[in-house]
Amino acid sequence: MADYRALYVGTDSPQQLGVGDGLEVGVGIKSSAATALAVDCGAGATAVNVGTTTATDVNVGRVAGVVGILGKIDSDLTFEAADHVIEAAQAADTIDGAKVTYGAGIGGVATAGAPGGEGGYAAVSASTGGDGSATQAAGKGGTASVMSGPGGVDGGGGGGAAGDVVIGCNIPTGAAAKGLIRVGDDNGTGTVQLGRDGSAGPVVECYIPDNNAAALVVQDHDGVDYLKIVTTNTSEDISLGNATTNPDLTFLGSGHVDLANGSNTLDIPLGDKLYINGVLVNEAAMTAANMKKLFDNSTVTTHTHSGLGSATQTTVAGQTFTSGPAAGMVYYGTATANQNTLTDADTVSKARARGVYNGVTGELVTGGVVTCNFTTAGGSPANGAVAYIACATEEANAAGKLTATAPSGTGDAKTVFATVLDNANYGAGTCVVLISKEAPIVL
Repeated sequence: MADYRALYVGTDSPQQLGVGDGLEVGVGIKSSAATALAVDCGAGATAVNVGTTTATDVNVGRVAGVVGILGKIDSDLTFEAADHVIEAAQAADTIDGAKVTYGAGIGGVATAGAPGGEGGYAAVSASTGGDGSATQAAGKGGTASVMSGPGGVDGGGGGGAAGDVVIGCNIPTGAAAKGLIRVGDDNGTGTVQLGRDGSAGPVVECYIPDNNAAALVVQDHDGVDYLKIVTTNTSEDISLGNATTNPDLTFLGSGHVDLANGSNTLDIPLGDKLYINGVLVNEAAMTAANMKKLFDNSTVTTHTHSGLGSATQTTVAGQTFTSGPAAGMVYYGTATANQNTLTDADTVSKARARGVYNGVTGELVTGGVVTCNFTTAGGSPANGAVAYIACATEEANAAGKLTATAPSGTGDAKTVFATVLDNANYGAGTCVVLISKEAPIVL
C-alpha cells in the first residue's frame, strides 16, 4: 500500500522531518512573538525565523550559502550576517536567464478622505564597519555594488555584450512631481566618480534634454549656479560663473580659446578690463608694439592710439631708420618701403615729414600731441605759434628738428609741421606740439 503519512520523523542519518507528503499543509504560529517559528540548522544558527512582532517579521539567513525565496513577501524582509547569494538558475540552451526583481511594496490606493500611500522604501546598503579600539582603527564600511552581468564567453561566433545598469525613476502619466535621482552620501564628504581610474576607463557620455531652460545645472550647496546649459530652441546658451560669488574663470596650460568662425564675437562689458600677456590694455598700453604682441608679433604695419593727458596720438609701426633713431626728431620717408631719415627743409622732398620718433622701437607718431626737438638758432617759439621743419644748415645737427623761424633761402621748402602747445621746456631744447602738417612751399 502507498505511503500517505501526513507527519513522520525519520531516525536515519541525516534526520528528517516530513510534513504533508503532497497534501495541503497549514501551520499556525503564536502571535506577538519575536520567534513564532524557527528553523534551526545546528550549532545555534537559525536558517529561518518568523516573528510576529512589529519589529521582526521574516528573517531568512544566518548561515553561509544560497537562500532562495519564491513568491511575494508582503512584510519586511531582512538578510543578515553571513554572505548570501540570491540568483535564478542558469537557463537551458539559447533561453534568456530568468529575471530576479527586487521591488518595494506598492502604496495603498487613495480613499475619498485620504491620499494614496507612499510606495515602499527600497535600499541597497552595505553594513557598517566594525568599531575601532583604543589601539586599532575602525573597519571600513562594506562596499555596495550594482553591476550588470558580463557578456557570455566567445565560443567562436563573437562574445556577448555586457548588460546595462539603469538607474532612474518610473514616472507614470499624470505624475504631480518628478522623482529625484541622487548620487552621493548624506554627509557630503564622499567622492562621486564616473568611470574608473586609468586610461582603460570607459567612455563617459552625458545626455541632456532638448528644449529645456535648465537642461544641466551645476550649483553649490547654497544654490548658486556655476554652470548652466539652456537648450531652449532658438535660445540655446551655456553660462559659466554667476553674479553672486563672481568666480574667476581660468584656462590652464598652453591651449587657446577658439571662436569657431568670424561671425562670433568676444563681448567684454563696459567697465571690465582686458589684459594681454598680463598687461592691462588701456589708452597708455594700446601701442603698436603691444598690438604686435597681440597679433603674434606680426610684422604687418598697425595703427593705434595712446593717451597723453587728455589728447591722443596716432602712430604707425613697422618702421625702420637709416640711422639712430633719436626721440623727438622728425623723419621723412625714403624710397625704400617703411624706411625713414631726418628731415631737411633745404630740399622739398626731404621736408615732407612722415612723423616723430617717440622712443618706441619701429614706431613713428604721425598725429596728435608729441614732444619735439627745436633748434637754438630759430629762437623760442611762442605758445600757439606754428613750428616749421628746420633746414639742416640752420645750425649744427639741425636736421630732423623744428624751428620757430620759417626758412627763407632760395629753394628752401617752407613747411608748417605743428602748433606749439607748451614751450616751458624750450631751454632744454624741446617743446610740446600738436602735429598739424601742411604741404611744403618752395621758396
